[in-house]
Amino acid sequence: MAEVAPPDGLRNELGTLVAISHLPSLEQKKIATVMALDVTSVGQIIDHLESKGLVRRTISPTDRRVKFVEATPEGLRHIAERRPKVLKAQADVLSVLSAEERKTLIDLMARVIEANPHHDRPGAGRRPPKPKTE
Repeated sequence: MAEVAPPDGLRNELGTLVAISHLPSLEQKKIATVMALDVTSVGQIIDHLESKGLVRRTISPTDRRVKFVEATPEGLRHIAERRPKVLKAQADVLSVLSAEERKTLIDLMARVIEANPHHDRPGAGRRPPKPKTE
């Protein structure tokens, strides 16, 4: 896993960059909500990503207090270069489980999350609820 994590200790950096790439022109505050992180931490992560040329901020034309963030072409290359390592690290961690056990683990984790909405942060992007059978 060490080869996936950035050497400067910003463990949420890649996840934030991926979220930004999937949700273009997202407000910085909403990124914090989606990532379930505080606004200050996300601001620091975005500062770091911006200093590396991986994202760019633009100011809203309708409200100068609002900043939009989008991945740069370099940011998209950064994600593409790391994706195989991330997938390998995930596979390595889960290699002790069979395919069926992995599916069960995901289903159980989803049930725990869905059963505890009072611990959920808004906008965390949950699975759609399964249809109820009677």
